[in-house]
Amino acid sequence: MSWQQAEVERLSLLFRRKRQAKAVILYGSLAGDEALVDEWSDVDMKVILSESLIDSFFQSTRWLAPTNDIIAVDRRTHGPVRTLRVCLTPFRRFDLTFIPVSCMKQIASLGSEALHRPYAVLWSRMPRLQELLASVRPQAAIAAYDSDQIDRLAEVFWFKATIAISKVVRNDLLVALHLALDLARDCLLLQMILRDRALGTNVHRTGGFGNEICPKLRVRAQANFGLEALKMIRTYGPLFDSLASQLSPNYERRHDKLLAALERAEAHLKQKGTRA
Repeated sequence: MSWQQAEVERLSLLFRRKRQAKAVILYGSLAGDEALVDEWSDVDMKVILSESLIDSFFQSTRWLAPTNDIIAVDRRTHGPVRTLRVCLTPFRRFDLTFIPVSCMKQIASLGSEALHRPYAVLWSRMPRLQELLASVRPQAAIAAYDSDQIDRLAEVFWFKATIAISKVVRNDLLVALHLALDLARDCLLLQMILRDRALGTNVHRTGGFGNEICPKLRVRAQANFGLEALKMIRTYGPLFDSLASQLSPNYERRHDKLLAALERAEAHLKQKGTRA
């Protein structure tokens, strides 16, 4: 028996013993193609509960991990729905969504934030559950990033770049490097959006598509961290311009507008180093 199968049985029984629990539904690869399940697969489970019981499961993890073998925890709220994501040692991941029973009549309006396919009902005390599940809209195919949203991401990207340059000159390397590294994350985000559009989905069990961007984000380490931050801006700026241009037809490239400031900042650091 895999660790996932053992945990599914344990959790299913745990909730079944609770009178306020109305149903347990298994989702993801465990409920679909077993060939896709491996040691890295998580346990994706939806539990329909009375409102009075949800917080006790959402706020605490002791019921899930009595021995406190927790590596990481993430809590998310989508209206009345609560999602608890936990990773336990050695590497067992759980994605547990708690849905108030009072919401089930309007479950179709909650959409894929609460329920999606494939699924398998492990047990239920709700006679019309299958009918309600069938009424849920299919999961959205791709993330909704339109041109306006891309343009807003660009505004933030270039503002961070300008602040990073000024922080380098002021010798605030903590903030400069923090912002410069954040520019790399923004480039990766745009590449992920491009991947979603190309593949028609934002659900990717395995990767590969778009990985060619990774070598472009490498910057050769320098002894002067200020110069390294400026080098990051020189590297990530044109890359961001290229990615954003593919996502927004009205995007205007801006890296060239910063070149003069970058050159002045680099000259400032080199001159300062010569004096030292």
